[in-house]
Amino acid sequence: MLQALRILEVIVDDDDDDIQVLERFMVGPDAFPCARDCRFYGFLTVPSMLPRGAMPRLEGFSFSIRPQDFFQGEFTTDDLALDHLPSLRWLSVNLYQGKEKIDEEMEMKVKERLRQEADDHPSVNIYNFFLVD
Repeated sequence: MLQALRILEVIVDDDDDDIQVLERFMVGPDAFPCARDCRFYGFLTVPSMLPRGAMPRLEGFSFSIRPQDFFQGEFTTDDLALDHLPSLRWLSVNLYQGKEKIDEEMEMKVKERLRQEADDHPSVNIYNFFLVD
């Protein structure tokens, strides 16, 4: 295992520029007890894929989602919960619209839930959301 890992960065490079939905990527509890920075690029991820205890010292988390997946049943807004990441200080989220343009209402609902989760978290003080084609 990689118990002493401090930075976890996973990049999936896809030549056709279309972000891929992989099967649920999961890590086990106690997987990365020393990780402080986690960044997932090029595939869809939600915070619920990290169970409580998987990254107890995580301070920074960057991931990508497609807002339309929340309205097509792939994910629920509960998957955006951050309370199981007690040391989290900053959050960066890429909102992919892909080939299908997302409607403004859908984008706003997902951003609002992310903003609410970040605001409710006791230690998150920086968060950014980026709309990406």
